[in-house]
Amino acid sequence: MNKKYYHIIIAVLVLLNVLSWRMWWEKPSQDNYKRNSHSIRNNENKRKGMQFFVDKLNLSEEQQVKFEELRIEYFSSVDSLKHNMGRVRRGLINNSNNYNSEVSDSLLKEMAKLKLQIEVSTMEHFGKMREECKPEQVELFDSLIIGMMDRNGRFGRRGGHRNTIKQE
Repeated sequence: MNKKYYHIIIAVLVLLNVLSWRMWWEKPSQDNYKRNSHSIRNNENKRKGMQFFVDKLNLSEEQQVKFEELRIEYFSSVDSLKHNMGRVRRGLINNSNNYNSEVSDSLLKEMAKLKLQIEVSTMEHFGKMREECKPEQVELFDSLIIGMMDRNGRFGRRGGHRNTIKQE
């Protein structure tokens, strides 16, 4: 082989090396990937929940628009509260390194307030959705919500709030 080919091969290898290093340095971190994919999955699940109501309740176009507005309003509010709960949890974890009972009590009270706000917001959201239902849709809506809450543990086995009184 003559020198010309060696120079070309070396130039190609250097170029490939530079490109591979660049790809390695610019690769998104695994944490960012997980965070973004989790966010995408959450949005898909939220849309599936909306479609569930559209299908089950046979919502009109007007109702679908209103439900979507309510969904966006609710999730932006709850996502903000969950973000704040994450901040409080991190504070609790940081406090566990050098435990201070007053700080822990304060953080736990703050977390309880945030959890209460989420629950109140959820109930108000369902109430607003119920108001948008036609009279013939209300009973089915109520049973769907109770079923959803049972599965999520709010009234079910995990939640410990199941009504043990039989209704006649």
